[in-house]
Amino acid sequence: MRRYIIFFIILFLQFLSFSEIQSRNTFFTKASKTTDIPGNPAYCLAVHNVGKINLTVQNNGVLGLYSIYGQSYQDCFTGEQIDYGLEFPKGTKLENLYYSTLWVGAILDDDTVVTTGLDGWNNDGREFHPEEAPDGKMIFRSIIDPEAPEFEGAVSEQDFIAEYTDTLRGVSHDFFYSRPHRPLYLKVKQKSYAWSYPYAEDIVLVDYEITNIGASNLHDVNIGLFVDANIGFNNGYWNDDISGYLETIPVELNCGTFEDTINVGWTADNNGDPINGKFIVELGVDEPSFLILRKSAPHFIGTRILRTPEENLKKSFNWWVSNYDKKYDFGPMSLANFRDFGTGGMGTPEGDKNKYYIMSNGEIDYNQNLIGTIKDYHNSWYVPGRYTSMKIGRGANTKYVMSYGSFDLPSTVTVNFTVAFIGGEDLHKLPLNGSNIYTKPELYYSNLDFSDMGENARWAGWVYDNPGVDTDGDGYYGKFRVCATESTEVSGRWIVSDADTFFYEGDGVPDFRGAAPPPAPSVKIIPVVGGLKVRFNGHFSERSRDFLTGEIDFEGYNIYMARDERKSSYALVATHDRENYDKFVWSRYYKGGKYVLYDAPFTIEELRCLYGDSCNDMNFNPNNYGIGNLFRVADSSFYFAPHGGNTNRGGINTPIKRVYPEMEPIPLKTDLTTLDDSCFTEDGYLKYYEYEYVIENLLPTIPYYVSVTAFDVGSPKSDLDILETSIDQDAKVYYPLADTDQVEGDDLKVYIYPNPYRIDGNYRRKGYEGRNDIRPSYRVRKLHFANLPPKCTISIFSLDGDLIRELDHDEDPFSPNSRHHDWNMISRNTQEIVSGLYYWTVEDSGGQVQMGKLVVIM
Repeated sequence: MRRYIIFFIILFLQFLSFSEIQSRNTFFTKASKTTDIPGNPAYCLAVHNVGKINLTVQNNGVLGLYSIYGQSYQDCFTGEQIDYGLEFPKGTKLENLYYSTLWVGAILDDDTVVTTGLDGWNNDGREFHPEEAPDGKMIFRSIIDPEAPEFEGAVSEQDFIAEYTDTLRGVSHDFFYSRPHRPLYLKVKQKSYAWSYPYAEDIVLVDYEITNIGASNLHDVNIGLFVDANIGFNNGYWNDDISGYLETIPVELNCGTFEDTINVGWTADNNGDPINGKFIVELGVDEPSFLILRKSAPHFIGTRILRTPEENLKKSFNWWVSNYDKKYDFGPMSLANFRDFGTGGMGTPEGDKNKYYIMSNGEIDYNQNLIGTIKDYHNSWYVPGRYTSMKIGRGANTKYVMSYGSFDLPSTVTVNFTVAFIGGEDLHKLPLNGSNIYTKPELYYSNLDFSDMGENARWAGWVYDNPGVDTDGDGYYGKFRVCATESTEVSGRWIVSDADTFFYEGDGVPDFRGAAPPPAPSVKIIPVVGGLKVRFNGHFSERSRDFLTGEIDFEGYNIYMARDERKSSYALVATHDRENYDKFVWSRYYKGGKYVLYDAPFTIEELRCLYGDSCNDMNFNPNNYGIGNLFRVADSSFYFAPHGGNTNRGGINTPIKRVYPEMEPIPLKTDLTTLDDSCFTEDGYLKYYEYEYVIENLLPTIPYYVSVTAFDVGSPKSDLDILETSIDQDAKVYYPLADTDQVEGDDLKVYIYPNPYRIDGNYRRKGYEGRNDIRPSYRVRKLHFANLPPKCTISIFSLDGDLIRELDHDEDPFSPNSRHHDWNMISRNTQEIVSGLYYWTVEDSGGQVQMGKLVVIM
């Protein structure tokens, strides 16, 4: 009986999901009238996934996972399946974006025309299209590997460049004019950038370079970004969202606390989807029924316009809810700018005329949860009906447009429009706060935490335009504040004795870059029985200058290990850290005063020269001057603290050892071509930077992910924490088994484990199989073959001699996993194997055969 109940629940959910999807994609009963696109445009989808935002970008003016013209949800660079329009945070399986698209509206020959990538509610508005291949293909670039072909011209760790045009008539149908689409003749070069660095991992920047390629000038142009966010997990999550506009947020810098203007449009789930009175953020599976359980969505997504075609343009932020029932098709309208859409509703802007009104009205709508405060006889806003207010104020399928205008765009002229997609974690802190959303909207809003969004929005602006950097060389470095770093008391008054300049805004010329960590070291993993030998070389890590500061800011290395590929699974196993110290200075800019960090870390040699009796004063020890024993100079006081672990002595305070401790450091200005070969490793790196660490006591039955990162010292002046290369960027999976040399040298034989395989062994619960995999247990079982030839055929037979499964093993002999292969215990007929005794054979490329037995107890 239980099985039938589960079946009908699944059937009902599928029907409900289908119905809701239909209502989203075919909002109006009026059919779309489109024509076939000529030729074969090179449509492409790709995913920004180096940071914590997994954002899908397309080359048709659309961002997100709204498919057009039957294209598959497949990354055109990696070939991998795309599951989310915008997953945030990465790995949580939380959707945050149905789709977003560029809108451009203008007056063309006294005609109001708006071009969109998609309008969504009518399955129409598909008016941007790429060329045929190869001209229309998307381009990938990256700064990660200087030796890779995609490095040239790269801006971020993951650049996607796309081009598309609006030149086709009749590709959509205009509701207002009842006519085919009239093109504006625009060419758009879309460049999107993503980083993995902590300060930028929650943002993706998208720059639109828009050119008028038509013969006519465009007048009163407005450019906007449409967003249909949809926040949550699993079915029905799009019907309970709220949207709003965040103009300013307090920020604490070294000079104190200030209001930072960020102008962010945002969408969130109405209550974060608490489960049994708490937020559940880990994904679970109900094993008996294999149904995916619910999951909370306390995070949210926002957009910020970073660059507009001209300064001082009028900005607009308009949200609305689309609905078949016209009384619920609603969006805020000011009484001064009221417009009849001609649709029977006040929300969905059908047709070019209505879209243009939305983009150019200059309104900043009130936050959605405040709709209940718009009462009768309100002197600014149109008053919605009571039931409309109640339904929408508690959450709905909300959309919004952020736009700027108006300006003229003459023929052949190009303008830029730059936006940031920003993730904010833990907006919802109180699981029961959702009950206040409509009845107590001010209390509800005061319980939301926008701090993470505010910080990430600030960094989006700083990455776009670096503060304190004179990009165009005109002598202007941006806006700044002067802050006292040290002061002296004279006659009862505090006189500034030292000050520093803190830039909080750039020079107005885009940079699209940020401070980066040192390059990751070159890593080689050598498997051994029961362990992994980690060998790495920091030739470039320790000798490269930060391209933003021009300084060599290398601080150390971290070695991480994990049992699965999730970033959160990695654990730190060893650290190598330079010896240096932070200096904390008393600041009166904070209420009551506090000790503040202004400078980069000092080496022990620098501190001896500054504060010891001489540079050779071996008795000066900064560890003697902590917060409880201040160091005083005149009337100034400060204290020192180790910057990190100061673990740089191999075998003494860190297990990471230098492979060639006898080697001396090579001065930076040395011409390396003049050095003897004895200075270099076999791979061509300087021996001085060669390190080694052995991870021991590992189980051969488990794959391990290993990563070695490099990190810098950070920059207090720029409000930058320590920057570290991505933990999971170049991590690879290894089994702690004998490598090729050991297998061949010791003539080790093939073996299989676990043997016997027991269904009551609880392998999954113990983490030996199926980690971070939501599939049922029978789909994640594994048997492992070890000590294999790099190229061989594995065959499994029943006692009767029937072939159960054949596996081809073909690996590079130098691959660390060339001696291992696993089997999912599924037969060649895609069935689970049953209990019994089996035989296996391994035949190498020379015809040599090894045999063995396998026992399975199910």
